Amino acid sequence: MTSLSWYSGLKTLFSKYIHPWSVPARRIYVFTGLIALLMAILSSDFIPKLDVALGQPSPETIKANKSIQFEDVEQTEEQREKAEEEVGLIYSYDVSALDRSLSEIQDFFDQIRAIQLVEGIVFEEKVDLAKSRFPGLFSEEALHYLLALPSEKLKEVEAGAIEAARRIMEEKITSADLPEQKNKVQGVVESVPISADDAPVVTQIVKNYLRPTAYYDHEETEKARREARLSVSPVIISVKKGELIVQEGVIGDDRTMLILEKLGLLQQSFDWKRALSTFLLLAGGSAILFIYMRKFNQEIYGSPRLLALLALVTIVFTAVAKLFAVLSDVHASFWGYLIPVSAVAMLTTILFEARLSIIQVFFVSLITGIATGFDFSFVMVNFLGGIFATYFVSQVSYRQEIMKGGVLTALSLAYMIFATNIPFTDNIPALLYNMSMGGVNGVVGAIFTIGALPFLESTFGITTGMSLVELINPNNPLLKKLLIQAPGTYNHSLIVGNLAESAAEAIGADSLLVRVGAYFHDIGKLKRPYFFSENQLGENVHDDINPGLSRLVVINHVKDGVEIAEKERLPKVVIDCIQQHHGTSIISYFYDREKKLKNKEIVDEQTFRYPGRKPQTKEAAILMLADAVEATARSLSSPTPNHLQQMTRDIIYNRLADGQLDECNLTLREINKIVSAFSQVLVSIYHVRVKYPEETLKPAPKRIVAGGNTDK
Repeated sequence: MTSLSWYSGLKTLFSKYIHPWSVPARRIYVFTGLIALLMAILSSDFIPKLDVALGQPSPETIKANKSIQFEDVEQTEEQREKAEEEVGLIYSYDVSALDRSLSEIQDFFDQIRAIQLVEGIVFEEKVDLAKSRFPGLFSEEALHYLLALPSEKLKEVEAGAIEAARRIMEEKITSADLPEQKNKVQGVVESVPISADDAPVVTQIVKNYLRPTAYYDHEETEKARREARLSVSPVIISVKKGELIVQEGVIGDDRTMLILEKLGLLQQSFDWKRALSTFLLLAGGSAILFIYMRKFNQEIYGSPRLLALLALVTIVFTAVAKLFAVLSDVHASFWGYLIPVSAVAMLTTILFEARLSIIQVFFVSLITGIATGFDFSFVMVNFLGGIFATYFVSQVSYRQEIMKGGVLTALSLAYMIFATNIPFTDNIPALLYNMSMGGVNGVVGAIFTIGALPFLESTFGITTGMSLVELINPNNPLLKKLLIQAPGTYNHSLIVGNLAESAAEAIGADSLLVRVGAYFHDIGKLKRPYFFSENQLGENVHDDINPGLSRLVVINHVKDGVEIAEKERLPKVVIDCIQQHHGTSIISYFYDREKKLKNKEIVDEQTFRYPGRKPQTKEAAILMLADAVEATARSLSSPTPNHLQQMTRDIIYNRLADGQLDECNLTLREINKIVSAFSQVLVSIYHVRVKYPEETLKPAPKRIVAGGNTDK
């Protein structure tokens, strides 16, 4: 049982994610195939590599293939290390050292006073006592001198010693500086207001209590070294395009090899880091694109055909971007400004939607960055140019308007090139030339878009708003044929178009599509126009034929309409509207006639129903309801506003009860809005007119001829 479950799970996994007919599997194939092809294009390098080695003569004269600016990391590091070494040890001032020394001097004099006051011993014994308390610090003569001083004089000597010590120790004194500072004590003491006799003793005292006032500050030293390191600017090497790098036969040094490496002229082996970076960026960018579609546009996400179209546009763009990036390296930098992001933006906006175009522009701008070695001047210009292009064509209805969008995009690109390059160039003619190339990009992008649209629309079965607008041109041959051969149907279609468009606008559906669908929904009646009441003048041909035959004629107008539409190559969305505009509803008029003719016999209701399909979209559902409402309103004898509104509500809810709206996603709230929209249009068409007073009219002559004479 376990093995069977495992096999069943594996089979389900295969059928869902691997089988080529599965939509999720196709989506995975498009995603992986897109990344694989983009990787193949972007990872290939068409610039020939040079056989140049360090310490060997160059086999040819080499000039820079592009302008670059980069940091010489090794030189920068050497200069920074040198700056660090030049920073000496930093010592900080220790305030407490001065305080301790002054305190020790005061303590010394306090002890001298205490010894002077000792009783019961002779003076020599007091000297010996002092020597024992300060062994080796002072000479016997100095102690003898101090002990013999009277109290007031001793205070003067103490003050002099403290002042001299303070003057010396106010400066930073390291341990290494201490011997030198002791040699300076005598000079400082002589500047203190004491007698010449006191100076030798004070000098001896200050020397004994002199202490270092500075200590090694490791933290400040390291901080200073860091600041010295940071103060060294990076060593930048700038190379202009066309600049001589190395002459033929000249031995290449480290700097030459570094420049050649940065120009990408030395890479011989596979650069796996670049490949990994490219893969991660492409995977991330395409994932953002697919996540957006999954979240906000299920129609595209669920269609492998549309995903393949989006992938095709991206792949073609990448190939062109890579080609132009190579030309920018080996020929002239302006090729980078011709990378056709604007064309991608226009195509995506017109074929899909503006919001998706913004995401696609981000993705292809990322590709531009990879192709150009992340030259952000190109990336920024193309990204913003693509955003402008999206905006300028987001509301176009005619193909001529694309050209206007291209011109505006050209101006935007020129502006962006100026804005991103003016801070970095003094070559104004070159800047103006690059701006003109941006202008060419916008115009050529528009021309390419106009040329590519018909091919992409027909190949991938996409109907754009412009295609729909072209279909409702009154000069459309099929509409002119409908006007001439079935004028009643033509008029009916126009009114249905007004009803459907008003309802679509009320609920946020595609109002242009429902109008086009309304214009063509009854083109099947062209085969037998006079079998339909709106084209009949007087007699009704159905009065003389069997209801079953009438049923076949009426039902077949849907099939005939689909055949005509396919022959005329109308878009599939319009053909769907034709096929679904009656759904599987019953032809009640002929069904009731058949029941009356057969009296009590059972009549199969299914034979009097349209074959369908039922409406699959809101637009097809709106068209069905508008068609039924208009046909019924035309038959009313007293089309008052209340009567029209009630009739509209009855018809729509009968269709709802009959299950005709089961397969579309109309909500009850939207249905109520449709009722209101239909009612407003019908009231404006069938409003009660003012009855004009009758006048006595003279009978007109049969024919009026020149000169006012009549031909009787």
